[in-house]
Amino acid sequence: MVQNEKLVDIDCSLREALEEVVLDTIQHGYELSVKRLKQEALQGTRYLVAESAIAVPSKDGHTLYLTRGIENNLVLQNLSKVERQLKTSVYVVHNSQEDVERVISDPNTGEFNLNTLTGYDFGGGVDSASAGFTLGLGNPDLLNDEQRNYVGRVLTETGNYETAVENLKMMGVEKAAFSFLSPRSLTNVFNYRESKGLETPALISPCVLWDVVKNGGYFAADVNDIEFPTGGWHIRAEPLDRTKL
Repeated sequence: MVQNEKLVDIDCSLREALEEVVLDTIQHGYELSVKRLKQEALQGTRYLVAESAIAVPSKDGHTLYLTRGIENNLVLQNLSKVERQLKTSVYVVHNSQEDVERVISDPNTGEFNLNTLTGYDFGGGVDSASAGFTLGLGNPDLLNDEQRNYVGRVLTETGNYETAVENLKMMGVEKAAFSFLSPRSLTNVFNYRESKGLETPALISPCVLWDVVKNGGYFAADVNDIEFPTGGWHIRAEPLDRTKL
């Protein structure tokens, strides 16, 4: 574990890393995106961020929620259960309907139509539960309204799409991919569990802000590995002051 002011490097398990920081100071994707404009060193780093993704299935259409605040992060609040599920699966089922309803009713939680959001879907099989869309900075008007709202939510505090686009351009990005849990996978999981008499309140995922590249992923809400075995992952937060424990 390497500490540098508020930056804590993750070079071990997520659980061990989280023991080194003040949880409610972990920064969100939009906070880091703004800081990246002024601190170029942050652009070359991948961050686990304070948001979590909640995909709620429905026969009438799936909904994706992005949380804000550690108290609403169902991944970090239920880390042991998430770790167990990811040992054998590419997705995590959250079984508490009460938890899901509490978080999605929070006014700080963003709500998106998952089917409208999806530009491509690689899910449905045993190896992938990912879908997403790509923002081309040369022609940002090609995104639909739901996708624009999503980009604004991820990159700015106020949800302003135009500001988000300008910020990406200032960092030299030409294409930015945004990935999330697959509608196809969600349908398959929902149907399978229903056939077994099991409820599926939601699938959940941690969220990651990728390092800045000209053409590649920028924000992932479909993370299926929280051990980060390749290293190079960071959380930006206040280190825990153990002298006060």
